[in-house]
Amino acid sequence: MREKAEDLNSKLAKWLKEQGYPLEMTVARAFTKVGFYIIQSEYYDDPETGKPREIDVSASIQKSMDKFMGRVGFCVECKLAKDKPWIIFTSLERQLADPARIVQRVASSLGHVLLNRVHKREDIQDLPMFRIPERAGYGLTQAFAAERQDVPYSAVMSAAKAAFAQAKRADEAAFMKPVCEVLFPVVVIDGKLFECYLDSGGEVITGEICTGTLVWRSPVIGMPHTIVHIVTLPAIDSFVQEARETSVALLKVCESEQAELSKSISEYRIV
Repeated sequence: MREKAEDLNSKLAKWLKEQGYPLEMTVARAFTKVGFYIIQSEYYDDPETGKPREIDVSASIQKSMDKFMGRVGFCVECKLAKDKPWIIFTSLERQLADPARIVQRVASSLGHVLLNRVHKREDIQDLPMFRIPERAGYGLTQAFAAERQDVPYSAVMSAAKAAFAQAKRADEAAFMKPVCEVLFPVVVIDGKLFECYLDSGGEVITGEICTGTLVWRSPVIGMPHTIVHIVTLPAIDSFVQEARETSVALLKVCESEQAELSKSISEYRIV
């Protein structure tokens, strides 16, 4: 009987790994270690269909202000990719002006007010989550995948839609206390990530990277571009440290801008 129980435990452990559950738990633990509040397997209403969807990990840090709540959140979709590496297509031409890479983010109504107030500040532009690599990504695919599978597209859409839905939810809850929230869609993969681009001579160049930033020409978040962070599992610890650095800085800005943001609550009719 004991042997059968041990055999079942082994089968369960193998099945769980194949389904990606340990990856989700590892990502959640990494955020928790640096002070984020975590919700795993949180449901949100798809902005396009209205149907309930699930996001793997929702991480946030918040601080209560006098008249509103300041919050920075990360909506994380986790995917296994051990036998099928992901490729992010990059280009020197896929860049945004410094102010644009601040304001073209997912945020609640009051969050957008905050971003529009600080988008020209160099200290904000230099925060890790607002930086964009010299060669930003414009497309994403998975190598060796079946023709009809588009796992990267689905993952990016899920993370972006979850962030957009959270921003909308923050506005809907504003009758209790307005929420100044900025959100970042993230996809974490347990596998390899490669960058692909053309060099000056027109040759295709590929190379393995740990993280990438997709500046996607899609209005799914209500902006001209949807910016999504792509992170491999070995890079998750450094990523969450940078996420915390950005979150703490934005909450400090919320506090210093508290008086002006409080005025905006009535001016923008958020409540």
